[in-house]
Amino acid sequence: ITGPTGTGKSTFINHICGSKLPVGDTLHSCTQQVMVASCEISGQKIVFIDTPGFDDTERSRTDILMDIAVFLEQTYEKGRMLDGLIYMHRISDIRVSGITRENFEIFSKICGNNAMEILSIVTTMWEDVTEEKGAARERELASKVIFFKDAIDQGAQMKRHHNTKESAIAITETILGTSRTPHVLQLQREIVDDRMELPQTAAGTQLHTDLEREMQELRATKERMEKEMEE
Repeated sequence: ITGPTGTGKSTFINHICGSKLPVGDTLHSCTQQVMVASCEISGQKIVFIDTPGFDDTERSRTDILMDIAVFLEQTYEKGRMLDGLIYMHRISDIRVSGITRENFEIFSKICGNNAMEILSIVTTMWEDVTEEKGAARERELASKVIFFKDAIDQGAQMKRHHNTKESAIAITETILGTSRTPHVLQLQREIVDDRMELPQTAAGTQLHTDLEREMQELRATKERMEKEMEE
């Protein structure tokens, strides 16, 4: 499970497992490392992996990607693969920020196109919007390439979470009930099978490109401000 800070990742897991993963009520990040919780649903043992968002307020995106890469590498080497992926997004957000779009791009590179068929894009915070506004934003997210259209075209599904235990269990049961084979993620294949260093992987390359662009924007802003101060 992944997604931006404050989308309800840890709460979702706690609803189902009765676990006590740290939950924040502000934009301060609580999940700062990969955490695991397990429980049983419909007779099946389920292991949830709670990952920090790439917009973490305490740690850099590079550190977060390294932690996720190490975890995925270790699980793959032990022969454990993922049956489902959940990306959480607040439907209450009036607009999707550039950093959110960039972070979903990195997540997509971690997974690879083939793993999109086991991805559920779960929208949260429906209690904070009217059905009409929420549905309109949902359609926009699903239909625009800059948001989730490409992932959906490759097999990802959108689901609504209503912040209850029942809703969380229903989403999980839907994922479990879909006949799919476990997937090896692109990042796992690159690091373990192809023996690539993290910066060489698709996710590492994407992160480097994003950071370079941000640095160029900051330099341009600095130069513009200096010129304005001189005038």
